[in-house]
Amino acid sequence: MCSIALFGLASKPSQFALHVFGEAETVDASVFVDGKQIGTMTRFSPEAAHFTTWLPVGGYKIEVRKEGYVSFEQSFSISSGESEYYVDAKLSKRTK
Repeated sequence: MCSIALFGLASKPSQFALHVFGEAETVDASVFVDGKQIGTMTRFSPEAAHFTTWLPVGGYKIEVRKEGYVSFEQSFSISSGESEYYVDAKLSKRTK
């Protein structure tokens, strides 16, 4: 039943799937959209992490934050008819 619901969402042009990928340092990093925390990056493989969510079409600012690292930020806009958007989040160690 869950997979049917996701299939239905994918066919609607008013929503898209946001896929955030990153290297190992992004595991457990918080994902924010327009300043609101919406989730956490999870381990995808030994060297990578990911997070996926559905959002309405429009413009967004995404941030990936983790203590001890400089935050990653990216702004983008999705128009009706686009079904997916991919972000390659990179975190660098904060220097003291």
